[in-house]
Amino acid sequence: MNLDNGKASMSDYAMDEGDNDMARKNYCVTLPNGAKVWPSGNTVSDAFNNFAENYGHMYSGNKTGKKAPLLIEYAERWFELYHKPKVKASTANNTRIVLEKHIYPALGRMFMDEITFDDVQKLFNDTMHLAESTHEKIKIYLGKLFRNAEEDGLIVKNIMDSDRYVISNKKQPRKALTHSDEEDIIRNMSKLKPRDQMYLSLLLYTGLRRSEALGLRWADVDFDKGLIYISRAATYNGNQPNLGDPKSEAGFRMIPLLQPLRKMLEAYPRTGAYIMGGNKPLTQQTVKCMWERISRTIDVHKATPHVLRHTYATLAAPHLDVKTLQTVMGHSDIQTTMNRYTHSQERNIIQAVSMLSDVFRA
Repeated sequence: MNLDNGKASMSDYAMDEGDNDMARKNYCVTLPNGAKVWPSGNTVSDAFNNFAENYGHMYSGNKTGKKAPLLIEYAERWFELYHKPKVKASTANNTRIVLEKHIYPALGRMFMDEITFDDVQKLFNDTMHLAESTHEKIKIYLGKLFRNAEEDGLIVKNIMDSDRYVISNKKQPRKALTHSDEEDIIRNMSKLKPRDQMYLSLLLYTGLRRSEALGLRWADVDFDKGLIYISRAATYNGNQPNLGDPKSEAGFRMIPLLQPLRKMLEAYPRTGAYIMGGNKPLTQQTVKCMWERISRTIDVHKATPHVLRHTYATLAAPHLDVKTLQTVMGHSDIQTTMNRYTHSQERNIIQAVSMLSDVFRA
């Protein structure tokens, strides 16, 4: 029996004599990797279904004779036609980040029908350092892609429709810099070029996400009130920046303008609408080179822009109530703030013991 695309054939191999009245036949099939398997069934159709259930995803066109495309080609079509039109611009940008940073490097250049369970599990294993929410997005987007491919007849089975995958929860949390490390960075900041110094200052003194810092305009800074208004983010599709909304509705917010940053902004030349880019945000390559240059010039203590955000929140936590901290950081869910930074509140609670003891003294 030939498969629809002619890549493999089944031939009688042996009789399986069992207790059933109807004998089951085994059929020999050569897989694309050269291995042989022997699916069995009471009929040829049964054997074929048995084979398709376990190995059919390794063959293209088993339903319609169509040739399965590369995952990156299929995903791009899905993104433009079915995903992007129905979600907010910020959600679409976040989806593209997951695709380009995590899914495409691992699976993008593989044909949809050749991707195996092991390939997907390896992706999860190689990205175990990522947040649980990112893993969940990877699983959701792959599930949509393979479900659509199954509907299009490009694959026999949606390999994401399985409970076999193991997603590690051993993520190593990104540690904030110590107060002394932060002070060391501040002491050496003057060694940087003006634009590099400004970029580092925006990250260090605001707790902004990188995309929010790069999308910041001069008009967003209210020097009279001492506030910075966050209303956009600069993300990347390739090298060019895309302007959109912040990560979530909570991303639209105001944050305090700290005195060290105020002094830098007041002295910094205004060459365009954007603080970091003149008349438009910086390109991705420019931002990458800028961070590499900063890291070569001074010791950033292995920090990344996200670690600086985490450092800001950790140092601010003892001085702000949790609701204010949630607003400043732009967290949609207060549990995110509490889960990450309640350890920083411990000292405040300990100090409160003596004060409350005086208040409630018998």
